[in-house]
Amino acid sequence: QRELVARGRSTRVVLPCNSDTNGGWTIAAGLPNLGTFDIIGCDFYSMWPALPNQDTWDKNYLSTKGDVPRGIGAWLNFASSITKPISFPEWGLNPNQPGNTVDNPFFIQAMFDTYKSIAPADPYNPRGGQLAGEAYFNNYVSNGRLYPNGNSAPNSKSVYRKLFGA
Repeated sequence: QRELVARGRSTRVVLPCNSDTNGGWTIAAGLPNLGTFDIIGCDFYSMWPALPNQDTWDKNYLSTKGDVPRGIGAWLNFASSITKPISFPEWGLNPNQPGNTVDNPFFIQAMFDTYKSIAPADPYNPRGGQLAGEAYFNNYVSNGRLYPNGNSAPNSKSVYRKLFGA
């Protein structure tokens, strides 16, 4: 990063986190100095818990585990509280949680609506709590891959293409 800056390039550092951090990690004990990163990142999936409908989405929206955000609304509030933009460097359908369907068009729509609600006017200059980027995790060949030839979640694929483009 220093080399890029020395060459006159602009860079930003993302601190990536999981939406459901395990192992007793806490914000108070684990968050580095706010000056060491520019964007807070959150991997977010429809699992632990599964988020197949509005009721489960709403129940999970502001959930926390101690001082660690879990629900997407709690992550948005956290990003705002530390005045950092938020990114979702990895998000997607549930690839393998037993007893949970992979095809979840509700989740795709809910994530799109969330991104739309926090999209900055200037995408190159997001402010605290605003969207700095997102990337659908499309790696699972048999569970949750949407494109180019995924077929395990046809309804989700259709909604994704309609909302995010082919």
